Amino acid sequence: GSRKYYEVPGFVREVGGEAFRENEEMEEIVVSEGVTIISPYAFNACVRLRKVVFPSTLEEICISIFSSCESLESVTFSSDNPNFTIDGMLLFNKDKTKLLRDFYASYRKEYVVPEGVIFLGSETFRESPIEKIVLPSTLQTLEGSPFIFSDRLKDITLYALTPPEASDGELFPKDAVIKVPAESVDEYKATAPWNFYSIEPIVNPEPGDYYDEY
Repeated sequence: GSRKYYEVPGFVREVGGEAFRENEEMEEIVVSEGVTIISPYAFNACVRLRKVVFPSTLEEICISIFSSCESLESVTFSSDNPNFTIDGMLLFNKDKTKLLRDFYASYRKEYVVPEGVIFLGSETFRESPIEKIVLPSTLQTLEGSPFIFSDRLKDITLYALTPPEASDGELFPKDAVIKVPAESVDEYKATAPWNFYSIEPIVNPEPGDYYDEY
C-alpha cells in the first residue's frame, strides 16, 4: 500500500541527492538523530509532502532540497540544533546573522530579509519566482549567487550604506533595479559588481517605515 509516513534511521549519515525524488505518496518524514547531511534535491517534487522534522545532529543542508514541494507546510527540528534556526520556512544560522536557504523558494514572490542578517548564502533563493526583495542595513556579504536562476527578480531595495562584498558573477537579472540609500548611490555606482546594475536612491529612506508595511 501507499506510505504516507517515512523515517530516515539514525545510522544513515546522509540523505542522498534526489533520495526521495517524485515520491508522490509521502506526506510526512522524520529524519532521525545521527543524520548530518541533506544532499541537493533530496525531496524534489514530493508534491504531497507537508511536514518534515530534522534532527539536532544536522550539519549541512544543500541546495533545493524542497524544490517543487508545493504542499510543504512545516519544517522543524526535533530538538535544539546547534547550527541552524528555521523561521518562516527559511534556514538561518543559529544566531540568525546568516540567511542560508529558502525552503519555500519555488513559490515565494517577495521577502523582507530581517535586520541583523549580515550574510546571504549562495543559492539561497535558487530557481525562485521572487520578484521583490528588501535587504537590510546590516548586510555585509553576498556569497556566490544567492538568486541564481531567479529571473523575475527586478525590484531590490538595499539599506546597507556601504556596498556589501559580492562576487563578480551575476547577482541579479541584468535588468534589475537596485534602490540604495541616497547618500550611497555614488559609492554603489563606483563599486563592482553593483555598478553592473541600475542604481537608484530609496525614496523612503527609513527602513522601519518599509518594514512596518509587512
